[in-house]
Amino acid sequence: MQPVFDEHMTRPITKTLIDCHVHLAALPDGDNGCYISHKTLRSPLFRFLLWKQGLSPEKPREAIQQYLAGLTCDLVFPDR
Repeated sequence: MQPVFDEHMTRPITKTLIDCHVHLAALPDGDNGCYISHKTLRSPLFRFLLWKQGLSPEKPREAIQQYLAGLTCDLVFPDR
């Protein structure tokens, strides 16, 4: 990789690349387009993740809204 220099070509500029991405998931709820296999829905890991987030697989629409509200709150008030 070639170094990048400032406008006067006197000193190198260091660049840092940070990869920041998010994986979002939803629970299947009829018309929302989400598909999770029955095997995955019953898996211990999936059940644990739902429990850890305080989400109910029996009420997917409410669970999704609750989860998104929590994410929004974390973004708006990161130090709470």
